[in-house]
Amino acid sequence: AREGADAVVCGNTWLAMAMDLQKRRPAFQRVVAGLSGPAVFPLALRTVWEVCGAVSIPVIGCGGVASWEDAAAMLLAGASAVEVGSALFTDFDLPRKIADGLMKYTAAAGIESLSGLVGLGRKNHEGGERR
Repeated sequence: AREGADAVVCGNTWLAMAMDLQKRRPAFQRVVAGLSGPAVFPLALRTVWEVCGAVSIPVIGCGGVASWEDAAAMLLAGASAVEVGSALFTDFDLPRKIADGLMKYTAAAGIESLSGLVGLGRKNHEGGERR
């Protein structure tokens, strides 16, 4: 934000590696490759939580979002918007399902709009930061 950024995207892909047990060497030619999808969601959510606590500009959460529940968790952690990537490979209708689920969730909770979810988990957290 000090350098003029209007928003920040955080989460997404983590560098990972695998070993080829038959050839006894790294499985990827460049040794590491991007790990994405549902496996990284808890890491992405933690990153969103931490970044939202450190900046005053909007944070866009991404990384492993595969359901409306995941999107809601990102918003509750402080994300102003949520990206969906890898999960679209298996469900092209996922954005609609996420939007529908979020609308039902907010209506059931008596929250008037999605913006009412943004950072609510931070506000409701008791006891401060915990590791």
